[in-house]
Amino acid sequence: MVCATIAQHLGLAEKVAQIGNQIMECPKCLSFWTVLGVLLCYGCNILLAIGLSLLAAYAANWMGFVYMELNNIYSKLWQRTTNK
Repeated sequence: MVCATIAQHLGLAEKVAQIGNQIMECPKCLSFWTVLGVLLCYGCNILLAIGLSLLAAYAANWMGFVYMELNNIYSKLWQRTTNK
């Protein structure tokens, strides 16, 4: 309780919340840190965990591109249907 109070008083809790907010906004960062945390909790080798986390981050990046393209296709189809 004392450590939490000191962290709050020194502004450390606010800084941790800001960093957490930045991680939550970036799909690559969120994927990397989530996969890394889960693999380390399950006792995975650190190098393998980092490698798989990087792979998950790149997969999240490419899925973002796929979602953007699908969104463009949906927008074009929506415009065609509303213009008729």
